[in-house]
Amino acid sequence: MSKMKTNTENQSSFNRIVVFGDSLQDNGNVIQTLGIPGKPYDGGRFCDGKVACEYLLPMLESKHSAQIKLENYAIGGAYTFGKNPKSLLTDHSFSVSQQIDRFVASQARFNSDDLVFLNGGGNNFLFALHNEYPYINIGAIHQVADDLLALTDRIIKLGAKKIIVWNIPDITIVPAYEVAGFPQWVITLLKKYLKRHLSKQNKKLQAGVAYLTRKYPFASIEIFDVYHLLQNVLDSPMGYGFENARNACVESFGGVDQKGNIQENLEVNLDPQTHLFWDYVHPTTKAQKMLAEHIFQLLYPLEEKT
Repeated sequence: MSKMKTNTENQSSFNRIVVFGDSLQDNGNVIQTLGIPGKPYDGGRFCDGKVACEYLLPMLESKHSAQIKLENYAIGGAYTFGKNPKSLLTDHSFSVSQQIDRFVASQARFNSDDLVFLNGGGNNFLFALHNEYPYINIGAIHQVADDLLALTDRIIKLGAKKIIVWNIPDITIVPAYEVAGFPQWVITLLKKYLKRHLSKQNKKLQAGVAYLTRKYPFASIEIFDVYHLLQNVLDSPMGYGFENARNACVESFGGVDQKGNIQENLEVNLDPQTHLFWDYVHPTTKAQKMLAEHIFQLLYPLEEKT
């Protein structure tokens, strides 16, 4: 995995993990108001088990021999800023920015020993073209890096000193495009366009984090390079413990079909213990555990080499 180490200062014990993001880290939030995803999804998560922050928690507790809290504001369908254009999600999927607003309203500031997760941007790209008016929402993809950098700056000003910023995963590799319902030539052009701008946004994010590290030398800001990690898994799945990195175990887009209809009585058609993708968009809990292991290595790089 390619990664950028921005600041190695003081890896002291964490007292709490605070998570802001989208369905990659939602551990049961959007289901509370929307009722999806239902079974066989696990407890409102968008996979078959725990998500990465939940796997990281006991790793850190074991590392520091201390109890650590987890507060998760991530919600499926979240944009970085603004509303998801999908009618089903518009009033339920609070943006990452709104999630931070909700945290501030209840707690005001971060503690200096908090570890803050910030992930987002995937939905900005996923819903760039969709099957509801206005159909095209290209503008949202060009703001992701600026949004994540502005949110990181805000989090630091609110007292956080240790932040992990996920870059944007390559959403063009998900199985969803194989069943999207658009003509193949449209999908091919769309994927090329999205991939080009994903790369641009991630480069801009990396440069911006480097700037913020200079601006706030007291803060430790890490980029978790999920983009290249998932690309590596796709290229060599067996090397990461997967037999299949292309097909979905469940024929669903997170508890709904491609038209946005809520699904019931879904079946698990493939073994999630051997597959990277749980559904057409989201990774399995096995893949989530892999993400957590790489985040731990990002936090403690010297131990990775010993």
